[in-house]
Amino acid sequence: MWYSALMSNDMRSKPARGRPRLFDEDVVLDKIANVFWEKGFAGTSIDDLTEAAGIKRPSLYASFGDKKASFYAALAHSRRRLEALIKEFEEAEILRLGLTHFFQQNIADFTQGTGGQRGSFILTVAMESVSQSEIKLLLAEILGQMDKAFRRRFSRAIADGEIADHLDPMALTMMTTSTLQGLALRARAGASSAVLQELSDRLVLSLTQVASAAITTKIEKLAERR
Repeated sequence: MWYSALMSNDMRSKPARGRPRLFDEDVVLDKIANVFWEKGFAGTSIDDLTEAAGIKRPSLYASFGDKKASFYAALAHSRRRLEALIKEFEEAEILRLGLTHFFQQNIADFTQGTGGQRGSFILTVAMESVSQSEIKLLLAEILGQMDKAFRRRFSRAIADGEIADHLDPMALTMMTTSTLQGLALRARAGASSAVLQELSDRLVLSLTQVASAAITTKIEKLAERR
């Protein structure tokens, strides 16, 4: 897996031999992530993970490894979801619509949770564990990947006349990713979806209000089709 180079041999998941897995890995990873979400890395035990996942300790170790390796597996699972949203945003035909949808999807995720609103696994829970050197490196990699995708999309928006050409794509990227992290923290603190959506809408408007007349007309036509 993508994090294997940063894991010692005893931390890596060891696939079970001889028998196929009797559970859906994505479902189990969701349950494992929920435990870390609610209790944090330090406050989570192996027993917490096996109880929530509904599997026995040998199965957990065979499939994902120890507590730290299970945390990495949950982090990779969350990363795949975030990557899908980033890809969708980067490929959006209209910046304003793509950015609005990106925030809407993330806010929906931030405000879920069995024990209350949980924020983002990557932007809140993993951030709380940066004292772990491997996690710190992984977070830097994930955030760097997100920065590059946003910078490419903002650069394209400038070239297409969606936003003013004097704007700096990297500055716009920092504003957007900082807002995303702020929304995740506010969600974890209990802010409602409506409040979070209003904050993100204000950012989207401030970033795209200088769109050319042609782009504005295109946005209106696309909105009419929805």
